[in-house]
Amino acid sequence: NSDVKSVTRTVILFQEIPCIIVLDKLIKKQYPSTFSARWHIENKDNEGTSRTSANSFSIIRPGARFYAVCSASQKLKIESAKLPIPEKEGVYPYINVALPEKAKESFIVMVGCPLQERETQPQITIKQTDRRTWHVDLVHGTKKLKLDIFNNGKLPEFELKAIKV
Repeated sequence: NSDVKSVTRTVILFQEIPCIIVLDKLIKKQYPSTFSARWHIENKDNEGTSRTSANSFSIIRPGARFYAVCSASQKLKIESAKLPIPEKEGVYPYINVALPEKAKESFIVMVGCPLQERETQPQITIKQTDRRTWHVDLVHGTKKLKLDIFNNGKLPEFELKAIKV
């Protein structure tokens, strides 16, 4: 698309917790558009499922799951879907994290943790403190993370405020 100025995905991994933070950013030159990030679910055995809420999602597999919380520069819509192909070709579910309102610049923050099937999900809070700054607080058992994310320029930046493992 010739009107796209920049599309970036920044991945921050904290193995000790464990957690992953993904920052998806779109900048358009002139014409506003919608933006979304998809999280595909492994489903070759037809046992991949999902759950969604207003600002979070879970990907569920036998014996394991992935829990994530999202925030964005605009109103967020999270929903489960599947690729529109005949089921005889396979079922390919995914989570769609979308910003349905058109904008020239869009930004999505996703903070998630892999978990064992019955493990307590972490407490994840993402607060937008001003137009371009997000503060992440994560508590996973006895492990804690505090991180600030700055949506400035083409590439987002981040500052680790505290980590306890």
